[in-house]
Amino acid sequence: MLTEAALAWVITGKYQDGLPLYRQAALLSRFGGDLSRSTLAASVVRVGHAVQPLINLLRDRLLEADVIHGDETVVQVLKEAGRAAQAKSYLWAQTTDSGPPIRLFSYTPGRGTSHAQPLYDGIKPGAVLMSDGYEVYNALAAAHGVIHLGCWAHARRYFVEAEAAIPKSARGPEQLATRFIDAIGRLYAIESQAKEA
Repeated sequence: MLTEAALAWVITGKYQDGLPLYRQAALLSRFGGDLSRSTLAASVVRVGHAVQPLINLLRDRLLEADVIHGDETVVQVLKEAGRAAQAKSYLWAQTTDSGPPIRLFSYTPGRGTSHAQPLYDGIKPGAVLMSDGYEVYNALAAAHGVIHLGCWAHARRYFVEAEAAIPKSARGPEQLATRFIDAIGRLYAIESQAKEA
């Protein structure tokens, strides 16, 4: 029913611009279009099925990368069979660190190892997995023979919180939390210079 250009517009609006399908349907109706939200949703699903082989190839390339970044965040799914709208679901992000950039997002209804494991099945042994300190990533690294690196931004957050807990009158460059924040800042500066090299 929709041209490739129209499908691209709908999907870009939904996923890049955060424009829900009901708003897109209302917008189209102002220009004389008569497409329901359910028609748009069915089109998005069909596009998803059509691009699945490409996503599979991207996942293969991602799992061959020397460095993979992983993270997960809570997402709300309003209508899912057998689950309340208030239940926590998760969107997992995986990105490469070198070569052509690959960014993959996967949905799971939970956050445990059993949900994360399929996302990393086939990861290259000896690769580096960089993530926050969530224990599931340690289990994945051990199971697949990869190196798990922590994220400095997450580590730094705890030092910032520790520094904030020190009374202002007692703060100074000799405080351990302040020294760590300064050291991490110097590492960031080195990283920034290295990107230019």
